[in-house]
Amino acid sequence: MISFAAQDNKSGEHTVTWKSILAYCNFVHRRARPFPLLFGLSLQLTAVCHEMVLAGDMDRHSKSTPPDPADQESCAKYIKFKAELARNFKAVKGMWSTGLSMLPASKLQEDFPKTWEGQAEPNPEEMKEMPGKYAVPYRLPLTSCSTALEAVRVGHSVLSEWCKKENVDVTSKIVLE
Repeated sequence: MISFAAQDNKSGEHTVTWKSILAYCNFVHRRARPFPLLFGLSLQLTAVCHEMVLAGDMDRHSKSTPPDPADQESCAKYIKFKAELARNFKAVKGMWSTGLSMLPASKLQEDFPKTWEGQAEPNPEEMKEMPGKYAVPYRLPLTSCSTALEAVRVGHSVLSEWCKKENVDVTSKIVLE
């Protein structure tokens, strides 16, 4: 997620590359399912990724013009793209709903106090993503307005707390502080 956010930051727009992370997200869901809180977190993180895909697709859609009706191949691609856009929108709504019900703000506060205490009051200047700056403040719970780097920070913090509580010895090589 960090590299995709950095690429977006560099180009100034949501890139198509976000779609490539979705298969990895599905892999994580399967592995996290036995752990309800982590499964809820994985759904929320995936929802943020889907939001990035939707933002890019909506931007491209807003700049495109409907194809010439005589060009059946272009029309078919256009219709397929619009259907995919609607499907993704519906899917992301479900992810947010399930993810937030499995890991609601009350559970974040209760089970992950360090993560909860680490959130900051929203300040638009501090929330800007800057190249090489990964220690962006975050707000909880994650929402459709959360940035990719906020999601990374929350995910990293929750997972670190969970590992510590479960006596799982993991050392992250990513420094987000």
